[in-house]
Amino acid sequence: MSTITAANAVLTKSRCMYGKRLKEEDYNALCACRSVSEVAFYLKTRTHYSDALQNLDEGTVHRRKLEELLFIKEFEEFARLCRYEFAGDEGFSEYIIMTVEIKEILRFLRLLFAGSPSEYLLSLPVYFASHSSVDLYALSRAKSFSEFLDIADRSRYRKAFRPFKGVENPDFVSIEHALYGYMYSRLLEIVAARKSGDERAELENIFSTLLDTKNFLHIYRLKKYYNSDENIIRTLLFGGSHKIKKDIHEAMITAPDAQTVLDLMKTRTPYAKYFEEKGVTPDNIYSRIKFHTAKKYIHYSVNPSVVMLSYIMLSQIELGNIVNIIECVRYGLPQEETAEMITV
Repeated sequence: MSTITAANAVLTKSRCMYGKRLKEEDYNALCACRSVSEVAFYLKTRTHYSDALQNLDEGTVHRRKLEELLFIKEFEEFARLCRYEFAGDEGFSEYIIMTVEIKEILRFLRLLFAGSPSEYLLSLPVYFASHSSVDLYALSRAKSFSEFLDIADRSRYRKAFRPFKGVENPDFVSIEHALYGYMYSRLLEIVAARKSGDERAELENIFSTLLDTKNFLHIYRLKKYYNSDENIIRTLLFGGSHKIKKDIHEAMITAPDAQTVLDLMKTRTPYAKYFEEKGVTPDNIYSRIKFHTAKKYIHYSVNPSVVMLSYIMLSQIELGNIVNIIECVRYGLPQEETAEMITV
C-alpha cells in the first residue's frame, strides 16, 4: 500500500469510527440504568460495542468482565488502525501501547504498596500481555519493589525507574510523574523527528495543550493536598510552560495556595474559556480540554496522523465515560450525579 493511499485510509477510517460514537441520547439512557446488567444490555443491543459483547450474558455479567471486553475492543480497534503502513510509521502504535502499559504498571504498584500484589494476577489483561514491553506475568509474581524494578529494567521504562534504584519507600506520585514524563518525551521526539509543516504544528499544539493542563493539575493538587513548596513542585512538572506565558506559569508555581493557582488558570491563560462550561472543576478539566481539542482536530484537520490521534483520544474518553457510568450505577448514584461524571 502506498504512503498516500494508506494515509487516506487512516483518515477515512478514523472519521468513520468516530461517527459510530455514543451520542447524547446514549449517555442519557446509560445514566438512567439501574444495574450493571442494564448497562451491558444497552451497550450490547444499541451501540457500536455490540460485536464485542455479542457472547456476553448480560444477566450475570460482572463489572470487571464487562470492562475487560470493552478495553479489548478499544485496543483491537487501535491496533487495526496502526496496521496501516502509514500509521505504523508514525509511531502512534507506540503511544497506544504506552498508555496501557503505564496504566497497568501503576495499577500493580497500588496493589504492591497496599500489601496485596498477588491480586494483580486476577485482573491481568491477557489480551494485552503479548504486546507489552513489560512482562506482565512476571509482574504478577513480584513481591517487593526491588523485584518490580528488576522486571521494569527489562522494559522500555528502565531509564524512568533508574532514580528509584535502592529507594526503600518510593513515592507513588514521583513514579507516576516519571512514567508519564517518559511517554510525553517520547511522543515529542516522534513528532520532532518525523513531522513537518502544518501536521507537526497541529501535533505539537495537541501535546502542548495536554502538558500544560497536566502541569496545572500537578501544581493545584500538590498545593491543595500536600502543601508542597515550589522546589518539590518543579521536580514534578513536565517541562516548562508551553502555551501559558512564563510569568503566569511561574506565578502558579510560587502561588501561596491552590485557589490562587486555580484563579490564575481561569483568568490568565489560554484555557480560561474551558472553565466557563457548566460543571467544570479542577478534577475534570483535563478530560474536558482533551475532549474539545480532539473534537476540533477530528473535524477540521486534513492531516491523517492528527485525525487518527484525535480519534484515539476521543475513544479513550468515551471508554472512560462508560467505566464511570458503570461505577456510578454499581453504587446506586442518582442519574443527575452520574451525568456529571462524564465528558461530552
